Amino acid sequence: MNNNTNPLVKLFLVILLTTLHFITHAQEYKDCTTPLSFLCGESPHQLVTTIGAGEEDLDFEGTCLMEERNSLWMQVEIIKEGSLTFVFNPQNPMSDLDFAVFKSESNGCQNMVLTRCMATGMTLGQSDTTQLIRCAGATGLREGEIDFVEAAGCQLDDNNFLAPLDCASGDIYYIVLNDFTILLDTVILTFGGTAELDCITTSTQENQFVNPQVNIFPNPTTGTLFYSLPKSYVGGTLSLINIDGKIIVTKESLTSNEGNILLSDVNSGLYVIRVFDGSEVINISVQVIN
Repeated sequence: MNNNTNPLVKLFLVILLTTLHFITHAQEYKDCTTPLSFLCGESPHQLVTTIGAGEEDLDFEGTCLMEERNSLWMQVEIIKEGSLTFVFNPQNPMSDLDFAVFKSESNGCQNMVLTRCMATGMTLGQSDTTQLIRCAGATGLREGEIDFVEAAGCQLDDNNFLAPLDCASGDIYYIVLNDFTILLDTVILTFGGTAELDCITTSTQENQFVNPQVNIFPNPTTGTLFYSLPKSYVGGTLSLINIDGKIIVTKESLTSNEGNILLSDVNSGLYVIRVFDGSEVINISVQVIN
């Protein structure tokens, strides 16, 4: 790149190359054999939990989860050794998200070893706000943690996070996320650590990131964001949500499938455009630069 290139142009290109914009229909990824596979591990990913488990019955009775419910399966492949962390950050802080991490011993789902298991959540019938802080909301693998399992309930030493994975190049992991509270929540997933994920991995589902009827532009945006949606979304709701799950802007009862929202007063950062037609949710990540 020419060293005389305008700094704003450089910033635009960096964001354009590193921010993943996609639509996730979680109902497609409810089995280990049809997981959501990430195009790149460094960008936040927007997930939507849905009711129900997959058709393939894996034995969960020997794990801390006990059963698969309202599940979403993901696959990650390691291309550079190191530690791997991740955080599932739900829009609703009351969400009780559980997860398990399996290491594949045969590049598939037939021979897997359970490596991490998280089932911690608020105890039913309890109103202790400290449980909400420790055992609900964000969960995942975090540097500094040493435990591999947190069982159901909310014990005094539980904090909703487990130890990072120590990964080797070529390792393949399957992660299953369970939405125990059935809140049908938007969840932002972010990876971290020193390991590198395969950034050219594709999903077993074709066209998982493509919906030609959905267009959000320009992205990144510095002021006005335009949208073009399927006509079925007329009458629906469009919202701009920050990474903490707070609704910043909302347009209810859409009168047209095309329009715009003004974001000139919105702080710079990564957001989610959520469109809901009463039955289906579309989530698209957008970058605001102000």
